[in-house]
Amino acid sequence: MKLYATSIPQTLPSWATVISNNAGLIEIEINDEDPGFHSIIEELSTEIDNQHIQHLRQL
Repeated sequence: MKLYATSIPQTLPSWATVISNNAGLIEIEINDEDPGFHSIIEELSTEIDNQHIQHLRQL
């Protein structure tokens, strides 16, 4: 998977690699099979689920 950004942190996680940096547009390759990447996605999914549940309780 590729992502594009105009700025990135100096140190990237092991599952992210800068492919190119042309005219201020940075191309990043994401190794979506890396366990570290899966862990981040699972944490994000859990946080979204929790926020959704809190929102529903407020209705």
